[in-house]
Amino acid sequence: MTAAQESRPAREIIDPGRTAPALPAPGRDTIDAQPSLALCSFPVLRGPHAAAHASRPCLRSSRVVVLRQPLRVLALLALFLAAVPAHALTAVPPEVIRGFAGVVKGVPDEDAYRPQGTNTPNVVTLAYDDLSSPVNFGLSSTDLAAEWGDRTYLTSSGLLSSHKLTIFNSATNGGGPLLTAQVGVDFYDGGTNAFIGGYIVDANFGAGLPTGYYAVVSVTDLEPWSIDLPSDVRVVQRVISFTGAANRLGIASFDPVTIGASPVSMYIFASTFGGGIAGYYVVASGPANPGYQVGLAQATVGTSTRTWGQLKKLYR
Repeated sequence: MTAAQESRPAREIIDPGRTAPALPAPGRDTIDAQPSLALCSFPVLRGPHAAAHASRPCLRSSRVVVLRQPLRVLALLALFLAAVPAHALTAVPPEVIRGFAGVVKGVPDEDAYRPQGTNTPNVVTLAYDDLSSPVNFGLSSTDLAAEWGDRTYLTSSGLLSSHKLTIFNSATNGGGPLLTAQVGVDFYDGGTNAFIGGYIVDANFGAGLPTGYYAVVSVTDLEPWSIDLPSDVRVVQRVISFTGAANRLGIASFDPVTIGASPVSMYIFASTFGGGIAGYYVVASGPANPGYQVGLAQATVGTSTRTWGQLKKLYR
């Protein structure tokens, strides 16, 4: 079967480094749930996740909600909610991964993002990598339009040349093999959340990605997409459509990060996590590092051989 996911607008993300005032200690009747929503406008995404939404319910920060508490506590929460850091969330449970299904060559969709530049020979330098480390858990959702991502600190800025990501076909809800998938990948400035650029990639898993397994999708020759990355980048991925019997998809996490750096939290926007609130979540079993590898293009300098006599003529 084919499943197509609806488009989603960008969500406002609070800097994970922000500190918040101390909140009153919750009582025995305290539970974690979706807070009151307010209308606010989001910047329109120019990537594969673009949607024609002028405004929609959103949070000015992540969730910290206390139910059945005195009104004075709720009033304090209303005052402090905007200052709560996006990663201050209840830890989410991880999933066990059965195995690795290999690396799949991804094919960028040129119809979705029109390449602007030319593909000239470059030397590729890895600026971020965690895929060389052991996998530490998987995360997935029955919300097949879920967005997964991370804030990554690259060793340098530069033009995106190659990118690797993961897709996890969870066995939690049964399901079946994932045959093909189209994935949208967007990049944002980690400090300002400004959209930088993105691409859409098609991945074919042959006989299928089995349930409980993850695969790495490798994308190369991305220079024509002109995605110029700063050293502080938020990357977000989302399955746009797929074929097969899969009914729960997600990502694989790896630890530690071997090139670059990343916080212990990761970005999630899914109806099954935190009441559908977009934000940075921590995972109970350890650091959350969705599998990524970022290669930046370093332009090559042409060389030629000349005799001493030829060189002297050039400077006469």
